[in-house]
Amino acid sequence: MTIRTFLPLFVAFALAAFVFPASVAAQSQCSDCVGSGSDIAGALFQGDGAPWSSSEARDQLNSRAAQLNALASTPDASRSMPPVVVDAFAAAPLMHALLRTEVADRAEQASIQDEWLAHGLPQPEADALINAIAGLTANDRIDPEALYNSLTVYNTAVESASEDFVAAPPASFVAVRHALHMLSESTL
Repeated sequence: MTIRTFLPLFVAFALAAFVFPASVAAQSQCSDCVGSGSDIAGALFQGDGAPWSSSEARDQLNSRAAQLNALASTPDASRSMPPVVVDAFAAAPLMHALLRTEVADRAEQASIQDEWLAHGLPQPEADALINAIAGLTANDRIDPEALYNSLTVYNTAVESASEDFVAAPPASFVAVRHALHMLSESTL
């Protein structure tokens, strides 16, 4: 075998060594991006609501709801939650209020919707997501069907979002993502 036989193979490996680490590094820098190429790409949850059908699973789900709700009022609550969730809600207090309030404040809803629309989320998806998450953790209780619906609507919103929205999602959307992720993983 001659050097000509191995040269194309060597060049291919050399290029792969330079390209692969660069793409991994670029992906890891985007902790709050939405959409393909980020660390929260793809559906948050796929399947049906079966994981939350047992009473133990619902208790765990409700415990997570109570943790999220206590975040604003109890300093100790933040110790039991991932820092990224605490930071997300600190940056988006209106979203926290929307999730935990049984009767949603129209002005808060409008403020969140305006922010999402300005960043490039289509109006139907913004409306649907706000309606789906409003009061989701109210009274420290979560209806498994409501959570499943919220996850489905969130996934649809991500798929419909503009490139600008994907590149720089608003803090309130990042907070929704972290809340739904935390809740959906509570029993999986």
